[in-house]
Amino acid sequence: MRFTAYDAAGAVLSAKVYYSVGGGFVVNEEAAGADRIVEDQTPLPYPFKTSADLLRLSEEHHLSISQLMLENEKTWRSRPRFAPDC
Repeated sequence: MRFTAYDAAGAVLSAKVYYSVGGGFVVNEEAAGADRIVEDQTPLPYPFKTSADLLRLSEEHHLSISQLMLENEKTWRSRPRFAPDC
């Protein structure tokens, strides 16, 4: 995503580019080229790389996509006590 700020005359004051690197994380141009971005190695109950894998797992385990994703996300976060049962 590119953000550009212009002055009243239309001249560029500042411009920044950001990239989504997965998992809800966003980095700027400098970090995108650095070795600081590493793939998370946390074992998931339902690992997948493609949408076809996701659909296959969902069917095999009789889970909706949202249920399957919730189970994967529980690997990183616990469910708040006040949340309704999912």
